[in-house]
Amino acid sequence: MNTSMEELISDATIVFKKNSGIFSRLIAFLGVVLMGVREGLNLGIFTTFLYSKRKLKIDHQAVVTNLPAFVGLGLVTTIYTCETVDLALNKTSMADLWIGGKIVKEATTELTHELLDTLREGVGHLTRFGPFKDALLCWAKLFLGVKMEELVQSFTILHTEEEEEDEEEASIDGNCRGLSLRRNGDNQKNIIHMHWRGDSKIVLPMCSHFYSVDGQQNYIDKNQRIVLEGISERIVSDCGHCIAFAYKEVLMEKEKGKREDDDDDDDDEPPKLIEEEEEEEDLVVDDGEEESPKLKKQEEIDLVDEEEKQKEQEPPKLMRQKMTLLGFVGLKNPYQEDLKQAIKTCREAGVNISLILNQDKNTATFMGINSGVVNPTDDDVSKAIVEASEIRNILENDERQQRSVGDIRVLTNSSPSDKLRLIQYQRQRSKVIAVTGQSTRDSPAFNVADIRFWIGDGGDKTVAKESSSDIIMLNRSLESIVAVIKPGRFVYHNMEKFIQLHLIVNIVGVAVNFIAAIPSGNTPLSAVQLLWVALVTDTLGAFALAASDPPPGETIPLASALLPSKAVWRNVLVQVVYQTGILLMLHFRGTTILHVDDDGQATIDVVVFNTYVMFQVFGLLNASQIERRRGRWGEIFSWKNFSEKIYRNRWFVGAAGATVVLHSAAMEIAMALICHNNNKMRLLDSRQWLFCTGVAALSWPIGYVAKSIPVS
Repeated sequence: MNTSMEELISDATIVFKKNSGIFSRLIAFLGVVLMGVREGLNLGIFTTFLYSKRKLKIDHQAVVTNLPAFVGLGLVTTIYTCETVDLALNKTSMADLWIGGKIVKEATTELTHELLDTLREGVGHLTRFGPFKDALLCWAKLFLGVKMEELVQSFTILHTEEEEEDEEEASIDGNCRGLSLRRNGDNQKNIIHMHWRGDSKIVLPMCSHFYSVDGQQNYIDKNQRIVLEGISERIVSDCGHCIAFAYKEVLMEKEKGKREDDDDDDDDEPPKLIEEEEEEEDLVVDDGEEESPKLKKQEEIDLVDEEEKQKEQEPPKLMRQKMTLLGFVGLKNPYQEDLKQAIKTCREAGVNISLILNQDKNTATFMGINSGVVNPTDDDVSKAIVEASEIRNILENDERQQRSVGDIRVLTNSSPSDKLRLIQYQRQRSKVIAVTGQSTRDSPAFNVADIRFWIGDGGDKTVAKESSSDIIMLNRSLESIVAVIKPGRFVYHNMEKFIQLHLIVNIVGVAVNFIAAIPSGNTPLSAVQLLWVALVTDTLGAFALAASDPPPGETIPLASALLPSKAVWRNVLVQVVYQTGILLMLHFRGTTILHVDDDGQATIDVVVFNTYVMFQVFGLLNASQIERRRGRWGEIFSWKNFSEKIYRNRWFVGAAGATVVLHSAAMEIAMALICHNNNKMRLLDSRQWLFCTGVAALSWPIGYVAKSIPVS
């Protein structure tokens, strides 16, 4: 057995070492093809990455420190981000405060202590109700310095009332709410503080006076009322919502139970509740059925006393006139429309954005809803905005509710450990996670994330590299992070396009030579020709596909985790079958089809090489799109669509033109080498040129039709 194997290996070695024959020819071009697959693929992908890296830095101020991160960008399904610059709330970005016809820029320095305390009192208590609760609470904390815990403990709410607007054109904040308060620990128990909040059209008519910035109360005459109404209309036109606040301090008389501000000046004593009667000495009881008259009188006295105490304890009704206007608050959305549109586009592309904040739930709710991260019409707000403590309990104890973790859009009161725990759980569900960080506290989350965005400036590059970040966002905005996802996906798709082009070039070359060599031992494509085509395709072709930019206004679909994807293999199969069939037909029947003399095999070899070259030129057009866009059959021969592509991507046209020039030069050089024994160089005539170009051009519509074949 050993002797037989040694003889077989010896015979095979002799065959392979022969200078001529099918094996020697196959070995030559197989070596070239394998080298092209190994080196050319790396060269093409590296070219794609380098070009995209430069584009991201210019267009989005993003510095890519890890080139393979482009692959992950194409697969990202969830972005967990911290509070970026464009998400942060500042004092003046949420609302404008108008006091006495003047806008207040800094409440703590421009307003008197008494007026500021009154504003905190009214705004703080009344913002706990109504449609703008979260917005007003956030603004009151930032601008007025309201501390809700202390405010709730310092006052007792005595009475609340609402007044609804009867007009058909009532605004969403048309409901007017009022309440009366008593300060805890105040020695003067008879002082009641009344506040109203609501639409300026309702609150302003209640007011007879208004506060100025210096805390003085001024009478509202006819001209001043016109001025205040004009300010309200201006706020509505600029901000969209104008909320008015009014206040009145009422002194209650302890003995009479009357307000100091009442118009009734009647000082008469109230009537006696019960007339005094003489006591009867004897009590007569008839068979236990009739009570003593004195006992009945005593019960009536007790009942009246109890009613009187209840009346004394009841707070007065809220005044609806002679109030003092505290000021107007003009609410506005602190987030730009560009940010909201970018987040919406990201959601439509299948990428969920989740905010991980250390803010309280009210502030986080305002940030999530107004920025567009949470969409109340599509998301269940109770599941989309949750406390970090709830997540800890779910992930540690309740396995049945763990699926709801994927619905989280805003995580409030969170710590770095909560961020790490959430990302680890999502990665267990095969999610591709991108994480943003801006301090070393985010390092644990960075270590488990797929894509790591560093939110910092140029001075933070050293820290960013030490934290193993993939992409540094210099402008520190969520809008830029979202904007990077689209070109990141497009880079991934460009890489797929190049792989498709590369596979077609090499598979067709191997298949044609292998099949053609079986009957005759001759190969139509030499190793030098294959090497030249692979070289030009890997350089110019890769650059042409890498230089293509995402189409404006279109959403790039989520990339497939399988690379090459099934769609790529479908396109490769169709092109390999068509191109291999055409080239083999020319090799075996070219003399008959083109009416070339029997001794014109050298011309046929040049025709085969020229057709092979033109296939790759039109292969660039085929590779520019992996899937056919629905409802766009006419774009194959649409000059408008073709001209738009040329205008949008001139680098693609330049690379394709350079490919044609270089291939044409290579074809003529190959013809000269093949015909070196002849004194006259034999060139292809116009008929042969048109034939080569025509059969190669047919690969374009054939490839477009093939893209309509569904893949599972």
